[in-house]
Order: sequence, then C-alpha cells, then structure tokens
Amino acid sequence: MTVAFMGNECITGMFNGNLFTWTGANLNNVVKAHNGSCTSLNVRKKGKGVISGGKEGDIMIWNETL
Repeated sequence: MTVAFMGNECITGMFNGNLFTWTGANLNNVVKAHNGSCTSLNVRKKGKGVISGGKEGDIMIWNETL
C-alpha cells in the first residue's frame, strides 16, 4: 500500500496494518502497526525512524528500530 526508504532499508506498509522492513530482498522485521490498512509512511527528520498512518485514523511514530 505504501513504501518509504530509511537509509539502506525499505519499509512497506501493508493492507493488513503490518510494517515490513527489508534490506534488499531479505525481510528483516514485521510489526503490527495498525488495525486497518497502513495508508501512509514518511521518514522522520534525519532518517531517525518513520511515521505511519492507518485507515483507522491513527498516526504512529516509530524510531529507527521499529
């Protein structure tokens, strides 16, 4: 649904509310972030994490380790 790049990692927001963290083709981490679809991602200032938005209306602020 959405994608952001933080340093060498790619973060994807999924239809089920999960955030996936990737390095190349390797899946590093899965985090349950939202109760609905993850509809937006934005990298925080200086690459120190991301901000995610969900269909349910919640906004979550994450550090660089998710």
